[in-house]
Amino acid sequence: MICWYWRQRGVSMGNTSSKVKNRYNSKVYDKITVQLKKDLVCRFEEKLAQEGETKAGFFRKAIQAYLGDPPD
Repeated sequence: MICWYWRQRGVSMGNTSSKVKNRYNSKVYDKITVQLKKDLVCRFEEKLAQEGETKAGFFRKAIQAYLGDPPD
């Protein structure tokens, strides 16, 4: 009943929490954007799925290897 009460008044229960998380993430993390051909991305995502790897995990490991850092 409480959730219904707040929804009827247009109040989002997680709004403040999301703002706090977004503020933290913007301080701690940075974003990298690339443009690649769709067929290359498709093949890349298929291989990631087969190996159970995430895009972020793949790029983090690749960057660490490139820099000579030990893997997490």
